[in-house]
Amino acid sequence: MRGGRRVQARPEVRGAAFNFSPERAVTVLQVVDLLRDLLDARHLEADVRSEAPGEIHSQYLDATRAREVLDWQPAYTLEAGLRDTIEWYRGYLKAQAA
Repeated sequence: MRGGRRVQARPEVRGAAFNFSPERAVTVLQVVDLLRDLLDARHLEADVRSEAPGEIHSQYLDATRAREVLDWQPAYTLEAGLRDTIEWYRGYLKAQAA
């Protein structure tokens, strides 16, 4: 059962905040590199300007509460989730073009 459904199934925790994540810090550039790999687009280069004032260097979501209260754990890796998302968009865009 996915995180949102686990919350819905437990009236005593409805309205509470939960983070759902694999709890692994990943930089934006790591995500960009992963997307470039998955899209077979290694020829594209990231345009890094470092111009965002007050930018947070690194962060990640802590899913401890979801694990402990909902007995939740991630069902996907970042790579698998992105791969599924890319395939969904490809199918959606193909259907829209038809």
